[in-house]
Amino acid sequence: MINKANTIYVIQYDYDLKEASINIPENCVLNFIGGAIGNGTIIGNKTKVINLNVDRIVLSGTWFDSGITSNRPTNVLVGFQYFDTTVNKPIFWDGSKWIDATGATV
Repeated sequence: MINKANTIYVIQYDYDLKEASINIPENCVLNFIGGAIGNGTIIGNKTKVINLNVDRIVLSGTWFDSGITSNRPTNVLVGFQYFDTTVNKPIFWDGSKWIDATGATV
């Protein structure tokens, strides 16, 4: 169960939400280590993800992730924030490309 705020949750197994939604409490971390979440909606609340691994999932709410340029996540929502440690700044997905706070493509 994911029900405590300010908690790191390690996702080691595959979970099928069966088209249901799951609300992530505020300021949690989802660390995907060999597992995945699929077939539903995950609603973040200032949620950080590590090694995002989702299948047929809708993400909504507020999400944060970080890592090197080559590990930028795919299949993210418009406005998804990623702190790119290669360029050392936060970047955002605009629906077609990654941009920085000035709107420049990165």
